[in-house]
Amino acid sequence: MGLFSKLSDSLSKTRKGFVEKLFDSFTGKEIDDDLYDELEELLIQGDVGVNTAVDLVERLREREKRDKLKYAEQLKDALVEEIAEIMGDEVASFDLDKDNLNIILVVGVNGVGKTTSIGKIANLLKSEGHKVILGAGDTFRAAAAEQLKVWGDRVGCDVISHQEGADPAAVVFDAIAAAKSRKCNVLIVDTAGRLQNKSNLMNELSKMRKVIDREAPGCLKEVLLVLDATTGQNAISQAKIFGDATGVTGVVLTKLDGTAKGGVVIGIRSEFDLPVKLIGTGEAIDNMEYFDAKAFGKALFSDEESLKDKAEEIIEDIKEEVAEKVEELKEEVAELKQDAAEFKANAKVEMAELKQEVQAEAANLKANVKEEVQELKEDVEEFIADVQDDIADLMDAPQADDLEDAEETVEEKPRKKGFFSGLFGGRK
Repeated sequence: MGLFSKLSDSLSKTRKGFVEKLFDSFTGKEIDDDLYDELEELLIQGDVGVNTAVDLVERLREREKRDKLKYAEQLKDALVEEIAEIMGDEVASFDLDKDNLNIILVVGVNGVGKTTSIGKIANLLKSEGHKVILGAGDTFRAAAAEQLKVWGDRVGCDVISHQEGADPAAVVFDAIAAAKSRKCNVLIVDTAGRLQNKSNLMNELSKMRKVIDREAPGCLKEVLLVLDATTGQNAISQAKIFGDATGVTGVVLTKLDGTAKGGVVIGIRSEFDLPVKLIGTGEAIDNMEYFDAKAFGKALFSDEESLKDKAEEIIEDIKEEVAEKVEELKEEVAELKQDAAEFKANAKVEMAELKQEVQAEAANLKANVKEEVQELKEDVEEFIADVQDDIADLMDAPQADDLEDAEETVEEKPRKKGFFSGLFGGRK
């Protein structure tokens, strides 16, 4: 799911409550003071803050005169444009150095989801390739360190902690030392959320910052204020108090999906010029997103057109998934082709080797047959010569005087005939 889809889902309660009432106020009405009074009241009810509501109404009055607007419906578009101008169009991010230590202080009252947010931020930064370690600087609240350790285990981050009631500055000192020795490039430090004693809060954070400046000069990159979107106007009050006390650089807005008071983002941006850095869009560990002001405005004031855009985004997501699958299939086909080519080459080599072996065997067999034929030829020739000699001896032998020798010659002839038969009988 893309960021717009998540935001649209998270802001559904705000859209059905605040935004729908706001837009209904423009329907079938004329532009007059009553309309402006109604708009101002609805904006305040939408938790954008009193000052922001007054400012927006004044902007609309100026737009009416400048653009010569006549119909209330025209003010609707003008309001959306003015809010978009307040929010800006930047996409939030952290400017973190992967080769050096970066420190993020997280402040906020108890119960706003501070510890949970730290865990989700750690998970987000780890997914970006950062090595993260956590510092349990809230030594005031019971079990705060244990809760942070649970999140550390879930995310896979070490947690540096002291006993309850310890000096938070000492925790920061040890956490910095641990981050350096373990080669972590991001240290996220939890802090106590004591608003009932502003001076103690300021002193405590001042000590922590002094330790950071001494032990890791230039490493403090963010002071993030965690606010609960469900508190509405209280969130704006907290932004003012913590902003004055701690030098907040950005806001983390939690529980945006569970409230109809999403308009508080507009008030925070307008009154304190504080950028919303991160927003919680659900309960899952990966439901922490960098804030996209343009996407927020689009999701907050979504109508049929924006729903169309959402559908188009879903289609694009599907197209991307299909494209990824096609690429995977292409890679598999390429691997199969390579395997086939290798098999063909190996088969060619094996066939050539087999051919050589057959040729060698045939040559050996031919040589052996030739040798045996030659031997046979020599035996036959020898036999023929012997027969010829025997015949000559018979022809020369006396017929009457030496009958005994003649008989011996006749008897010997069959023996030689037997030799001849044996010779040829063994060769087929």
